[in-house]
Amino acid sequence: MKVLRSAILSCTALAWSASAVSTHNTQQASFSTSDTGSSDVSRVPVVLGVMSRCPDALFCENIFDDVVETAGIWNKVNLSLSFIGRLNESEPDYGVTCMHGREECRGNVQQLCAAKYSSQEQWWKFVQCQNLEGKPHVGEPELAKRCANDAGIDWEKLWHRKMYWKQWGGQGS
Repeated sequence: MKVLRSAILSCTALAWSASAVSTHNTQQASFSTSDTGSSDVSRVPVVLGVMSRCPDALFCENIFDDVVETAGIWNKVNLSLSFIGRLNESEPDYGVTCMHGREECRGNVQQLCAAKYSSQEQWWKFVQCQNLEGKPHVGEPELAKRCANDAGIDWEKLWHRKMYWKQWGGQGS
């Protein structure tokens, strides 16, 4: 539990510092994976404040992955991700401006969709698969498709649940 507490504190500090740095004269919005319908009250809620292409967030997610895999605590946590971005109605693809660019917004949307329509372990595997390829590749439509398949997430089912290509790949992709 000491390792888990350390990982949570590290990731909490990352989330706090990321939002503190980027709130100057702008309103931050949180886009969360916590609305996935899980109502298991015996699990500890853990929310990681991240951005899909942020090197610090990828580091945090990798540390947390080591914790949950090593300690075998998947059945004790209700993990969710909260994405950081600025609402921007003039942004044509996602309505959000992301600190690390349009591709990060695309990666955030991909991870939110995976979380909405799959189990905690599946969407986490999806996120880890994207992270393994490195931050320059997070958000790429073909990587998302491959990671969904690797995680046991039915790509076609996502497609038919109205997760349209625009949401997975944006316009012009």
